[in-house]
Amino acid sequence: MSAGERAWVQFDLAPGTYLVSCFIPDVNSDEHASHAALGMIQVVTVTDAVTYTDPAGMFTLDYPAALAAVRPDFARTFGFPFPSVALADSDATIDLSVAAQPVPEGGWGIATMFIPAAFFAQMGLPADASLSDLAMVFAPQPDNAEGAEVVSVSEIALSDGTPAFQRVNAGVTEDNFTLFYEVADGVYVLAALLSSPGGRTDTMVEAFMMSVNSIAFTGTVEDIMAGMGAS
Repeated sequence: MSAGERAWVQFDLAPGTYLVSCFIPDVNSDEHASHAALGMIQVVTVTDAVTYTDPAGMFTLDYPAALAAVRPDFARTFGFPFPSVALADSDATIDLSVAAQPVPEGGWGIATMFIPAAFFAQMGLPADASLSDLAMVFAPQPDNAEGAEVVSVSEIALSDGTPAFQRVNAGVTEDNFTLFYEVADGVYVLAALLSSPGGRTDTMVEAFMMSVNSIAFTGTVEDIMAGMGAS
């Protein structure tokens, strides 16, 4: 290629983590260092993903194809009239999680729920409540059925720089790795990675983060509020 041109090459790669770099020497440098040594290097993660589209048109997200069990409107199981979905390796994992029974060893899944700011106002939180204060509304309560306790909390940034509150819970029936952030003006996302007690792996976390970073809210606050009124 001539200077200033671009070219694209398609690859059919198996899921995994790849290192992409260039070892051509830079003829313009005194040392003729390779382009890789000068920073032309990138780690790329390839996932076998499927796109989920909310039936009501409220949101989309990508998730690993390995999570074959799909439960739309999952939040209503717990009395929350908000757009949501649960995705898991099996229906048994979802059913046992809902029943506060031990998730099978190796079982895991991802659940996502969209919450309007008005909900937190109804809970008595002030309009200027911090992200962490809003997120802790969903923290495990004492003597909860899952025997869950908060292990750690921290603030992170998503791939696009959006601030997010991260909470890790450990429980008797399952462990949770959750993220909470504002996805649109007046709309928040609570996303959770559930796994068997002590069974969370780096691969699960990578898949979860891929899914979270793919979330797109395509509805409106008014649509969510209408759903709350219908309940």
